[in-house]
Amino acid sequence: MHTIIYFFLCISSLPLYSACSVRVLLEQGDITQTHEWLFVTPKKSFLCIFSNGMLSCNGKKVDTTALRISSTDNRCSYQDNVYAGDIALIIADGHFYVINTIPLEEYVYSVIRSEGWPGWPLEVNKVFAIMVRTYAVHKIMLSKNGKKRARYDIKSTNIHQTYKGVHDLEHLHQAVQETKGLILAYNKQPIVAMYDSCCGGVIPAQLNGFDFKMHPYLARAYPCTYCADCKLYRWKSIYSHDALVKMLHVEFPGLKHIKDIHVLHADKAGKVGQLHVKTTRSNKRISGTIFYRLCKDIKSFCYTIKKEGSNFIFEGKGFGHHVGVCQWGVRGMVKQGFMYKEILDYYYPGTKLMKLTTNSKTSASAYSALAEG
Repeated sequence: MHTIIYFFLCISSLPLYSACSVRVLLEQGDITQTHEWLFVTPKKSFLCIFSNGMLSCNGKKVDTTALRISSTDNRCSYQDNVYAGDIALIIADGHFYVINTIPLEEYVYSVIRSEGWPGWPLEVNKVFAIMVRTYAVHKIMLSKNGKKRARYDIKSTNIHQTYKGVHDLEHLHQAVQETKGLILAYNKQPIVAMYDSCCGGVIPAQLNGFDFKMHPYLARAYPCTYCADCKLYRWKSIYSHDALVKMLHVEFPGLKHIKDIHVLHADKAGKVGQLHVKTTRSNKRISGTIFYRLCKDIKSFCYTIKKEGSNFIFEGKGFGHHVGVCQWGVRGMVKQGFMYKEILDYYYPGTKLMKLTTNSKTSASAYSALAEG
């Protein structure tokens, strides 16, 4: 076993990837100052340093803007995780990018560990595998078909899907293998397979802020009640006056005393669009998005507020954004005997299951080559 480090003179020199691989962004940032990256394979470590406009690896300067580290035992550690596939370090336009290129099915196997509950039944994880794969394929398609070729396909955080590299939960392989290559499509194109933890019975079609004309399969017009056993189907969070002021102070440093707070605007689904905060000196309007970001105990965008003494009580529905697959709902449906095809049809109405074909081409045609499953 040995490790190979490849040097490329420019980004365009990086090898093209196939339709069965995904490029995952592990980290990115500005490169205005000295920066270090440590990559560790089972046989060797690589300390890369960018300083004074020059890149070096293990103390030797290299005339390049992109490195790729590949180990014959298919393992490389970076920060707190171990990754399969290749890892590339790219420096361009004052930024750096650390990107892991990995086979699509290995990516799916990793993500269903992070985005789901590995101890749940096989049928649940088959649903998760298909939605994770579909979401990734859609992102790959966007990166390939853009006017300018993107450096990566998908991010490793929950901005897209949480990806933490290699894990040892072998039983999840079965869910991936039994759904291998299966994705959901609408008009023969991969859908934006959104999902959340618990929808709380909210009807997605009644939500404002989503382009349902572009993505009609997300406009489910009926409530999911299969997640009712989840403790977050209905939730309550209590903030003391001082705790709430402290939370909001991050964005509104002049805020010192709150006399009252209530929802100013909400849509038909109950999603809070704007709040009215009454203080001793003035009244403030705060967007629901900012409020949700600042107050960590607010589990979703759908809630009501009431004041009792010096406390503010928030009562809400679900955990997440209420669109697409409801993961706790999937678990409830499987308990009642539903299979993965029925479940996906329930949460993404109007879609069809399709299967990716084996194709080494890197053009958009690799994604149009779908056969109905």
